[in-house]
Amino acid sequence: MERIINISGVQFRANAITIGELRKLQPVLEGLGNSDPFKSILDLMRLVHASLSKAHPDLTQENLESMITVENFNDVFNAVLEASGLRKGVGEAQPAAV
Repeated sequence: MERIINISGVQFRANAITIGELRKLQPVLEGLGNSDPFKSILDLMRLVHASLSKAHPDLTQENLESMITVENFNDVFNAVLEASGLRKGVGEAQPAAV
């Protein structure tokens, strides 16, 4: 699955994160909420970069960090979660209860 997101006027394709990528980032994910919010954003940038760099292999994390602001980080991160199936997008049907 993928999501298109506009970051600083540039269109990017967010792609699904694999289980292997989540496993590599597990120490970062476990530490979320235990530190200051700014550090959490910086830690999550690795996940965002992993998602976007699949379709944009020349995109460095440094370039990405210069484009994403604290203001638009949430939108970018939500696009990554939606592309990975970890969050439903706006207008997507919720799964039926079993």
